[in-house]
Amino acid sequence: MAATQLKLAVRGELGEEQARLSYVMSCGTAYVVLPSINLKKQWTNLTVVLPQESYPTALRLTFLNDQVRMVQGVRMDRNIFVDMDGFFVNTKLTPRANLMIRGAVYDRWVAAQDAARTAAVTNGGFYWNGDYDLQLSNLIPKPTADELCNDPTTKNIVCFQLKGDFGETRPSETEYAQISYQTATGALVVVNERAAMTSQWQRFAIQAPSNVVITRFYVNFLNDRYWMENGVRLDRNIRLNVSSVEVNHVKIPDIAPYIGGHIYSGFLNRQDWQRVGWVVSGVFAWGGQYAIEVPRPYTAQDPCGVPTSPGGANNSLCMMLKGKLGQSSTDSVELVRVSYDTVSGAKYVAYNALPMSSFFRQVPIKFAVSTENVRTVNLTLLNASGGRSVDVDLNPFLLGQETLVNTTPCLETVPFDSSLSISMSM
Repeated sequence: MAATQLKLAVRGELGEEQARLSYVMSCGTAYVVLPSINLKKQWTNLTVVLPQESYPTALRLTFLNDQVRMVQGVRMDRNIFVDMDGFFVNTKLTPRANLMIRGAVYDRWVAAQDAARTAAVTNGGFYWNGDYDLQLSNLIPKPTADELCNDPTTKNIVCFQLKGDFGETRPSETEYAQISYQTATGALVVVNERAAMTSQWQRFAIQAPSNVVITRFYVNFLNDRYWMENGVRLDRNIRLNVSSVEVNHVKIPDIAPYIGGHIYSGFLNRQDWQRVGWVVSGVFAWGGQYAIEVPRPYTAQDPCGVPTSPGGANNSLCMMLKGKLGQSSTDSVELVRVSYDTVSGAKYVAYNALPMSSFFRQVPIKFAVSTENVRTVNLTLLNASGGRSVDVDLNPFLLGQETLVNTTPCLETVPFDSSLSISMSM
């Protein structure tokens, strides 16, 4: 999306007034654009180009050197004026009726019930030192999620779809969620405090500044409840379309392994596989926060989504797994623990409970040690019952870009319904 450009005209009463221009974000932080402006008696155009990802709530003009003095019996008063009929957003003139000026000085006169001074501020007359905020909330056209997600030039963006079981079909039962994301530094940024779900898939977009790394995003189910109605249990639920997640316009083929959060962990610790299966299939049926890791996008040159280098000289491995039942039912999805042992006897877990699909999908493993120090890769089916089993495709078992020679080359796939260890010997 193109950057937003704002233009306003200002002047001083005496031509000796000084001001500072900044824009204010919803969190209250002000970013200075012009630290010191020497105003003239004539109207002067000031232009502000906002960063692409910024949608400020106000444009702030701070009067720095208000003064009243008498010169040969004449009162000389420094004042600043803003042309209320000359404010442009992307070359489009904003009607005066849509402009609102607030700020600390305005609020002070309102509190003092000083109607004359309040009116002066409202009409663009800044007669006293302090901050004057031109409200922008309804003036800058913020792109919709569809516009952001469909624009290939939009960078650093995650797109996904959510819906509620009730949504708008029963307004008193509409599901609500808080949407946020976490950065590599651990900061939590709220994108939407209270997003209303609809009964049809609704697209959401998370766009971060170009210097920020999005590590995960959160769907916090705010108003879960269930009740009985005419003998039937009704329940509010939020659903994530697991096939809709895109990172920088690249679709993630299988987001299930990246879904977690404290609710998921609680069910996993209790070995409540049914509820774990619901969560990883994108059904958020309990109030609270669900975390979705943001994986590195898959590409044709990098099929497993892990860094590789020529000759397999790295510490990553790509394998192919599928479940016999998979996600044909949220109650039946196979859950596999993927771990590995080193030649020194150390044990590591790559995935605690990896949900299987009913078709082969790539599973990247990033070793904590160099590849030559890995002895075996171990697969354990955690919920081995009810006809569940898992297949391993040994042919595309890749070590970097180099095929790992297996000990039974006549077999294309190896099934297991309990556990399996694969030797890493070449």
